[in-house]
Amino acid sequence: MTKLAFTEELIVEPLVYAIRNNLIEHPFQTEILPQQEILQKLLFGQLDMAIVSPMIYAMNPANLTILKEPVVSSIQPDRNYLLFFDRGLDKIETVFGRTVQAMERLMP
Repeated sequence: MTKLAFTEELIVEPLVYAIRNNLIEHPFQTEILPQQEILQKLLFGQLDMAIVSPMIYAMNPANLTILKEPVVSSIQPDRNYLLFFDRGLDKIETVFGRTVQAMERLMP
């Protein structure tokens, strides 16, 4: 299993809700920890990955890697999309839906 940690100090629920509540099959063993403890466990190889703040990354950028452009997807059909944007909506180049109907619902 992949060891994944996240903290309740950040708003991560949209990303981890299904995993945290075992609503989907997943390869993760999860831990909810304070960010400082997450950093220590990452540095000592006790975690495979974690969701942390930019501040935690800035404390040790040489030993941490940012996963750029994560993909949110589902292996099962879904009738709903839940997208969160803080800013930069005009910079999004691609939104993918498996069916024409899904894409029509996403496009204005």
